[in-house]
Amino acid sequence: GVANNPGTPVEALASLSRDEEWTVREQVAWNQGASVETLASLSRDRHKRVREGVAQNPNTPQAILAGLSRDECEYIRMHVAYNRNTPVEALDRLSQDEDSNVRYKAADNPATSVEALYRLSRDEEYGVCSNVAQNPKWKAVQEPGLLAVAKLASKWLGIF
Repeated sequence: GVANNPGTPVEALASLSRDEEWTVREQVAWNQGASVETLASLSRDRHKRVREGVAQNPNTPQAILAGLSRDECEYIRMHVAYNRNTPVEALDRLSQDEDSNVRYKAADNPATSVEALYRLSRDEEYGVCSNVAQNPKWKAVQEPGLLAVAKLASKWLGIF
């Protein structure tokens, strides 16, 4: 449809973002051509599937993702944790989320801080720990010299 067509003009997407059908608004939220203003508006939509679309859009700005990282819906927080645009501060918070699926996605995100990855490496859920082991940042700090630096930095920050 028009709402998910990458060639749809920004003005048309803005208009479609106010459609009464949530499925239309969801398609706009997924559209990488949606403006920052449209994504900001959709990030406050009453329907969670619309907010999920914003959380999954790779062009969603960091400020909007930071706001969505506090959403009451764990699926939205999970998509924010997986989005490569999510700011480090939001990822640090999501790495401590009560929902293991959110922590699982945070462990997979290459932007997650070493300190958060260390915390996640001791998670009670095997899948979370497994994702940490696969994270390229975690693999890099496993080099002997870098691991010592990471441990020292973590100790200074009170994580150990």
